[in-house]
Order: sequence, then structure tokens, then C-alpha cells
Amino acid sequence: MTFTATLSDPELSDKRSIGGILVHLLGLFTGFLGPLILYAVSDNEFTRTNARHTINWHVTVAVLMIVALVMFFLGADEITS
Repeated sequence: MTFTATLSDPELSDKRSIGGILVHLLGLFTGFLGPLILYAVSDNEFTRTNARHTINWHVTVAVLMIVALVMFFLGADEITS
């Protein structure tokens, strides 16, 4: 999904919503649960796309954090040296 129009394009501003922007802030305070709920109840495509991006980011960070913790407790420095 690429936007080639400028920000002043009326069609582009009609596609955007404040929910699509605020979903990222909601993700900071609620993790992936807030954007997941907003994704489920929203019918605006811009909001749903941004909620999907936020969910993906939070799940990726959570998985990487779990991997890092496991490696830390297993003594990754002993394995690599």
C-alpha cells in the first residue's frame, strides 16, 4: 500500500482517521491488546492497517524479548565463547 499523493490531496485525507494514528499510542499503554480490540471493532481501512502494524510490532518485540531472556538464562556467553 503506497500513497503517491501529497498530504493536501482530499482523497488521501478522507482515507485517514484519527484512530489510525492514535492506535500506536494505545499500543504503548496496553501492549497488543488495545490495538487488537480496535482492529476488531473498526471498519476504517486506515485504522485497521495501522492496528495490524502495531500488533505485528508488539508481538515481534515480545518474541524477541523471550528469546533474549532464554539466551540470558541459558548462559549464551558460555555457548558462544
